[in-house]
Amino acid sequence: MNNSIATINPQLNIQKKSHSIFLLMLGVFILLIFARTVVGITFPVVILLGWFAVTALFSDRDELLTLCILCIPTASAFQYKYALILGMVVYALKFKDDFKLNLCILPVVIMMVWELIHGLFYDLSIVELLRDFVELIFLSFMMCIKKRETDYVFLCRVFGYVVGIIVIFVLINVLRTRNYDLNALFEEGNYRFGIGNKEAENFGLNYNPNGLGRLCNCGIVSLMLLRYVKKQMVLDNVVAIILILIGGLTVSRTFILTCAAIFVVFALLGNKSGKGRIKTILITAILVLVIWFVVANFLPAVYDRFVARFSESDITGGRSGLLDIYDEHIYSSWKHALFGIGLQNVSTKMNQIYGLVTEVPHNGVQELIVVWGWPGLCMFLSMLLCVIHSAGKNVKKFGIINFVPFVFVIGTSMAGQLITAGSKLLMLSFAYITLSKCFLGEEE
Repeated sequence: MNNSIATINPQLNIQKKSHSIFLLMLGVFILLIFARTVVGITFPVVILLGWFAVTALFSDRDELLTLCILCIPTASAFQYKYALILGMVVYALKFKDDFKLNLCILPVVIMMVWELIHGLFYDLSIVELLRDFVELIFLSFMMCIKKRETDYVFLCRVFGYVVGIIVIFVLINVLRTRNYDLNALFEEGNYRFGIGNKEAENFGLNYNPNGLGRLCNCGIVSLMLLRYVKKQMVLDNVVAIILILIGGLTVSRTFILTCAAIFVVFALLGNKSGKGRIKTILITAILVLVIWFVVANFLPAVYDRFVARFSESDITGGRSGLLDIYDEHIYSSWKHALFGIGLQNVSTKMNQIYGLVTEVPHNGVQELIVVWGWPGLCMFLSMLLCVIHSAGKNVKKFGIINFVPFVFVIGTSMAGQLITAGSKLLMLSFAYITLSKCFLGEEE
């Protein structure tokens, strides 16, 4: 019955294959997260990991990859690093004929060896080293999969919806602290939306404003990709609007600028005619004006905080000062420039060197140099080239659209962390899937 439904309803794009069992099990996983982090029901977080493993065992290839990618929005809710390891093990056992090691793993292996060498001069835990590299190991694992074409529409839709659900959970947790009065939250000084519920033991959807804004933008990109391939549903638009609204509450300049860039790119790429592009831009502009009017008149505290945020004299939010601090550190000795201080406990090491509490670098390139020196930056860039090369084996010709998530991840890292930000590294795997997608002919 399910298969026949999938066949007669092509809008779902399930490709004559029902994902109902997977979606049911995923629904249970989301409900468990809701029960623990929103309702406050106390149970061991390992139950979430266990259910993830059970879901992985009953998943097909596309579902298993989707499940692993869903670790991006659910990362702070459970031990997602162990979940990724379980996902890779299950995939290798179930689909061993679809997996073969290749030279694309070499840059990550070299980075791991480079980090091990730092253990000769700094404290190093092998367990922590493996944990630090799980996201990059998963990316390398993806590049070793022979069949790179996935049920892309299914992956993007499920990913976008789960991002929407998770950010709504965070919103509920935060509003509950002020009797569900959003205006009251923003009356508290320099408040920015993005701090989740910390009451749940050990784990509980905790994001900073920039991280939450980045997650919202990632969900928006996935849903806009559905629009690009003409597979978008009404609910996709609703979820995208929710993500725009909640992302805006973070008052993150990076979110606003990135979100605007996303819409401009898809307006230009998704419409072949000039009229279509103008229509898309006009609709977007009207939507922005409506939202602006509603917020200004019904949520004055939110509006005032937004205006104040964009009126600050230092538009970098203090990042320029951090850039100067870490530039001075990098070039203070040849050892720092050519070797770095290692990935593990970067902040602790900096505190020990200078005797003061220092924030981590807020620039992905600078962060890599601080961690592994200039050789480390070269290793990471070589890995990115391997990502593009590996994806290129699956497409006849790259289009601009293939690079949108990839540029999004790398671009946003210029105003934040990269090598120390696990969820952002995991976003590279989603970017790799998009790079591997053959869009030729589907946009028509």
